[in-house]
Amino acid sequence: MRHGIVYVAEDRKNALFYDKSIGFNIRASLLGNVGRGRSRMPERKAKSLAASLFARLAVKAPSMELPARSLSGGNQQKLLFARAASTQPKVMILDEPTHGVDIGSRAETHDFIRQLAADGVAVWVISSELDEIVAVATRVVVVRDGTIQAEIASGEDPTQILAAALGVQATKTQENR
Repeated sequence: MRHGIVYVAEDRKNALFYDKSIGFNIRASLLGNVGRGRSRMPERKAKSLAASLFARLAVKAPSMELPARSLSGGNQQKLLFARAASTQPKVMILDEPTHGVDIGSRAETHDFIRQLAADGVAVWVISSELDEIVAVATRVVVVRDGTIQAEIASGEDPTQILAAALGVQATKTQENR
């Protein structure tokens, strides 16, 4: 975080403070060096930023005072994105950002990723789902067996991504008329 890079892991179950409030979970990355009583940001500003991110991500909860465990899986995932965004990163790495979430939360997550990129954040999405990659990427780098196999611009045929991931040659079919 100190260098402007934040990572959101696929496994949200070990990343949340389930008995703490939604607001606390969003602000958790801003707490800084808690043992020394210091915060990365004044409390009032941190609460305001948390409320803004809560609204921006459309977390479905009547209050930020509810415990994180009261949220659905998709809303728990949004909580992690809000926490990461609260640090105002330059680079955000999202590992399987929609793993295990419903279709509505998936679309909202994709919108949030595009919004981050539009705001100037470099977003690196690690995903095994082709439709997700096509939905959010401006550039796709396919890595297989620890080696970069291909770099593909957005708008290209998604079969090129799949072919590179599988290690096969992409072919174009033409209809015979």
